[in-house]
Amino acid sequence: MRCSVHRRWNRDDRARHVPPGRSLYLVDIENLTGSPWPTCAEAGAAIDELTRLVPSNPGDHVVVGASRVLGLDVKRWWPDVRVVTGAGPHGADLALLDVVADTRWIAARYDRIVVASGDHIFVPAVEALRRRGAVVGVVSRAGSLSRDLRRSASFARTWEPAGRSVPAAAA
Repeated sequence: MRCSVHRRWNRDDRARHVPPGRSLYLVDIENLTGSPWPTCAEAGAAIDELTRLVPSNPGDHVVVGASRVLGLDVKRWWPDVRVVTGAGPHGADLALLDVVADTRWIAARYDRIVVASGDHIFVPAVEALRRRGAVVGVVSRAGSLSRDLRRSASFARTWEPAGRSVPAAAA
């Protein structure tokens, strides 16, 4: 005999161990720096801009997507972050998308998801997470943020590579 208890999932049914306000940062380091082979200094400057525009809190989680070769450098630069890697033109993007594939699970554990990339490939994931009740923001270099990604996000922030930030209103 099969016995199961079915219960409709609700955004208010957060796991008790999940701290309120927790954020998940998905960082496409190559897109954020504008280089397929960023130096430690370039990556550090991009991460500084990200955290200046969307500050993090204790308990937040950071996942960095990179090429397989660059992933080793990223892990050496930031040993406390989770690094996912992929091969090919969209390998890092696809690896990051795998992290948020279960939108129900992600939305139950994070109040805010920050996508640090301007790539259009993230639009379906951003829209799915928003439908689940999560606040989803994007952070990108000025001029490299997809118009559709900006529209699908709850908020968007961009900065000029020289350091001058430019607010980007979400439609």
